[in-house]
Amino acid sequence: MAYALAMTNDLNATVAQNVGLALDSQGRSITDLSRTTGIAERTLRRRMTGTSDWTTGEIALICASLGTSPQSLMRKAPSLAA
Repeated sequence: MAYALAMTNDLNATVAQNVGLALDSQGRSITDLSRTTGIAERTLRRRMTGTSDWTTGEIALICASLGTSPQSLMRKAPSLAA
């Protein structure tokens, strides 16, 4: 029997936010990320908007493309609220 890792909505949103921040900091686009990972641009856009869940394979490909780790994409930014 195969098991899949289901990501929570909160984790999906955190990954999307961190991917977006990494792309911005590197001056890259979703189109470029699609080209370097082989993940369809439409799929990436659905993931970024929360329409569908990230897969662990996609996260691995994105990390390789962005030069980062899965942990950094899944780490929630500290709250700025006092």
